[in-house]
Amino acid sequence: MIATCVLILGDCSADSQPVHRLSGNDGPMRNVQRLVVMAVALAAVAAACGSEPDPDEAITAEETVVAEDNSPTDAPEENEAVQDGEQEGGQDERQGAVQEGEQEGGERPERPAGDGDGRPEDEQESAEPDVPVDSEDAAMRTEIVRSAQWADDVTITIDGNTVRFESDGLPSHEYLDAYLADGPDGKYLSGGAEAYDASFEFPLVPEAADSPSETSNGPIGVAISGAVYFDPYEANGEVVANDDNDTIDGVPFIDACGGHPIPRGTDYHYHGIPYCITDAVDTPGAHSTLIGFLFDGFPIYGPQDSDGEEPTDLDECHGHVGPTPEFDDDTYHYHIISTSNYISECLSGVS
Repeated sequence: MIATCVLILGDCSADSQPVHRLSGNDGPMRNVQRLVVMAVALAAVAAACGSEPDPDEAITAEETVVAEDNSPTDAPEENEAVQDGEQEGGQDERQGAVQEGEQEGGERPERPAGDGDGRPEDEQESAEPDVPVDSEDAAMRTEIVRSAQWADDVTITIDGNTVRFESDGLPSHEYLDAYLADGPDGKYLSGGAEAYDASFEFPLVPEAADSPSETSNGPIGVAISGAVYFDPYEANGEVVANDDNDTIDGVPFIDACGGHPIPRGTDYHYHGIPYCITDAVDTPGAHSTLIGFLFDGFPIYGPQDSDGEEPTDLDECHGHVGPTPEFDDDTYHYHIISTSNYISECLSGVS
């Protein structure tokens, strides 16, 4: 009946309009419009021919839109995957998992302290950027380090902002075959200085610290002789080595060069002025010459300031700012002096 009326649609009603054809290539929205037009046409035909449309065959505009939205050809593939992966009651299970992850009171647990990558703060890499190094300053200091009067057994390697000092640990000047050492019952006769693998690093371009750091009764820097500098104290951290110098049967605790080894014979070091170095490089009436670097990268000098006298304005680490033979401009540097505590017991720079 409907098919017959469609064929004679123009004869069923004088007011009826012809059905417009839509191209099948006009896209999904065109398909929607076509179906809507068809639905309207069917309804018009049915009304014109005096019969009701079959409910099973009629398609409303609302149903057409719903069908188009749920079309498997237009739905994203991931939606299908999600639907396929959901089991009966799956939404309740996901909601339960969220609720289990929440603390009492509905708040989520706090994230570990840190920069947001989920690891505890002490396990994360520092986010602080490297301190930029001035290229001109680095070039100047590279030349100063390389041109220092290093002993023949010293090897200096510069890699970026790191200076590596390597030697056999023995000073280039004379040293003794035997020294006194401190024991629980006083001084006793110990062996002489022996070679060891002396390898240390310090920054090429030093950086002033916010506050000084105490030394630890051991090596604090390197000397141009190939030996090292210790802070003023013996191992107990209480006895100032140069104030405890004794001689028994001609054997000293500290030799005339201002150094001695630790009891096992290695680590020949200075607790004060290294006279066998300063006597060789300093000029009377002038500022002392560079004799090494402490581990924060700042240079260290003998007891003479610019006027040839001992400086009187040193800070708690035995350093101050001023010109030196190697630095044309004022620069921070350390001095070793003839009065207690002789050498630095703290570092002014970052080490």
